[in-house]
Amino acid sequence: MGASLEQLVGVLSSIVAAIDWKVAVPAMIAALAGLIGAWLGARGAVRAQVKKHRAEVDYARRSLAAALRGELLAYFDIVERREQVRQAELALADLKAGKPVDLPAVLGEHDEPLPSLVLANDYRAIGTLGPAMAADVAKLASMIGSMRATLIALARGRYRHLDNAGRIDLLERELGLWRDIEVFGKQVAKRLSRMAERGA
Repeated sequence: MGASLEQLVGVLSSIVAAIDWKVAVPAMIAALAGLIGAWLGARGAVRAQVKKHRAEVDYARRSLAAALRGELLAYFDIVERREQVRQAELALADLKAGKPVDLPAVLGEHDEPLPSLVLANDYRAIGTLGPAMAADVAKLASMIGSMRATLIALARGRYRHLDNAGRIDLLERELGLWRDIEVFGKQVAKRLSRMAERGA
């Protein structure tokens, strides 16, 4: 063991003696500087990629919020322009006055429960809005979908068998649901507007 150690020390001594330190030291410094530079460059590239990814996610979230808000406001505007609520209220007043009127068909039998293209095509993407906003958008979509499903069923003749009392009950329930949708929908639209502008 002692002889082996002496041989190793001897070999190392001869290597050290053979090295031209005037050349080796600058080469070692250059190599070390290269390694540090490469490490710093890689670290900077990773940071730049993370920053770019965050910016892309933020842009996508803000764009989705803006699109949902736009569709929501457009939906409320269409309901108002077509006087769908007014037709239901007039029919309800007539029914309460004892007039035998038909339930108003404000949607077609081939309409879809969800009028929103964004929700229909990008429903999973609402998760990027954050848990609270995603929950409220999903709740609002369910409320709208439920009301419209009833109106589509009405257009298909499902409620023809109802007497005046049944028709009054149906209209009162759907108008009540619409009022809840309108109030809640406008609150959600405001929050989506803030998210679209500030990203939070």
